[in-house]
Amino acid sequence: MADDILKMTRDIAPGETFSSKGSVELTGNIGAGAIVDIKGGLLVRGNVDDGAYLTAKGGSTNSFSISGGSVRISGNVTGVTIINGRVISGGDIIGSSAQIGGLSGITIEGKTGNNVKINTDSSVNLEGAAGNTVSITSEGSTTVSDTGTGLTVTAGGSFRGGNLGAGAKITCDGSFKAQEIGADSVVKADGSANIERVGPNARVTADGSAKIGSVGENARISADGSAQIEVAHTSATITADGSKKIRRVSSLPDDFKLQAKFTTAAFKTPAAPQPAVPSQETTETPTPNKPKRGFEL
Repeated sequence: MADDILKMTRDIAPGETFSSKGSVELTGNIGAGAIVDIKGGLLVRGNVDDGAYLTAKGGSTNSFSISGGSVRISGNVTGVTIINGRVISGGDIIGSSAQIGGLSGITIEGKTGNNVKINTDSSVNLEGAAGNTVSITSEGSTTVSDTGTGLTVTAGGSFRGGNLGAGAKITCDGSFKAQEIGADSVVKADGSANIERVGPNARVTADGSAKIGSVGENARISADGSAQIEVAHTSATITADGSKKIRRVSSLPDDFKLQAKFTTAAFKTPAAPQPAVPSQETTETPTPNKPKRGFEL
């Protein structure tokens, strides 16, 4: 049976409760405080406003069948049927970035507001910037762009992120990779950790190796494998069960600067257009040229 997708072109109003027994592709925005419950996958081609609660679970049985052709699979598979190389009913490969067909998990192409809650038994992908205190629970991988403060993530797969604000708390069953984690953040990864910048008082624990650009004041890095650090603050603590390499130790503030673009809410309702002000023409009386005297500088 084919994976039916309900395609909608409208906004889900603030405070509205919307549910569907199949996957949904929404071309529009989800308003503040809306509750969306999907039995399948959810693709939002728009923004999600403050306080919305999104759930996308089920919608397909855990099965995989092939008739003819050859298919190479890595990871667990949900609800996929392939006949002669053609996808008949879709799903995704949990724990992998490849998608075979249909919709699964939750993808938001626009911005995500403050206090938004996201829950799915598959993957999550926030392509636009997100606000403060966003909460994500996914049984698959999670990918976010830049976020505000207080991000909370529990991911059954890997995690990929941009610049994450202060106070993030992220646990993932796979590897972790981000441009930046802000001050007082806590990261626990069952795989490796690859981070460009770690803020002050942050904690990173990796069951695999750790590769970090800069480690801020009083931050702690712990790796079951090797640890490779470009620059660490003099007060930072780095431990590794494998090899440990710290290229440079410093206390200079310029070595540990963090991004500050997303310290406020990422989602803002567009302001109403202001009426155009008619232009007023003015006539200037030209000033007659005065005769020059001597040298004019």
